[in-house]
Amino acid sequence: DRQKVLLVAFGITIAGLNMVMFMWTKPLLNYFIPFWVDPALARIDHMLFLGQDPWRLFDWLNTMPMAIFYHRGWFAFMVVTLLIVLSQPASPRKSALMLTYFLLWTVVGPVIHILLPAAGPVFFERLGYGHQFAGIPLPEEMQKMTEFLWVFYSGERFGPGAGISAMPSLHIATTAWTVMAIWIYARRWTVVMAPVGLLIFLLSISLGWHYAIDGIVGGVAGLGCY
Repeated sequence: DRQKVLLVAFGITIAGLNMVMFMWTKPLLNYFIPFWVDPALARIDHMLFLGQDPWRLFDWLNTMPMAIFYHRGWFAFMVVTLLIVLSQPASPRKSALMLTYFLLWTVVGPVIHILLPAAGPVFFERLGYGHQFAGIPLPEEMQKMTEFLWVFYSGERFGPGAGISAMPSLHIATTAWTVMAIWIYARRWTVVMAPVGLLIFLLSISLGWHYAIDGIVGGVAGLGCY
């Protein structure tokens, strides 16, 4: 079906361009808006987990394969889900899902970042907020990634994809979107995708990219947009 193939290809192209735009915008925001919300988010996490820092509960997940899965597995699931949604016939549900996807990347992520700028636990100490997250065991690949991001940020250099942002977690917002889409169009696979989504959420905390509240806000934002 040539028409369907062209439509899917067009949709993926637009989604790709949208992500490129986000990756250019994200580092620019870092230079205009200082990070000041990290201590408050750390306190919220501490209260949510009854006086415990949540990364301490899940740091056993911090292996190299899990760190790779957090980034590349998440991306693969998102792209496959985009293909599934785009290949469906036109309907209000399909429109709502696609609008939600673009709203998350284009509006929700940047706007919440502007209102609540936070760098995340892995940068907490470097921002001068203390040693609360200094003990997070980071796999080698992630250590290199954090160094890369910090070099660009601290040197006020611009690099596409070199932006830092914890709140909201678009990793979790788009994971919630993926779970919703699978529930709608491939419901039997929800038993697979839901645990995967939970794992991605836990990894966002254990690896120190996000505070738990970042993921909660991201997930609620995804559901709210839909």
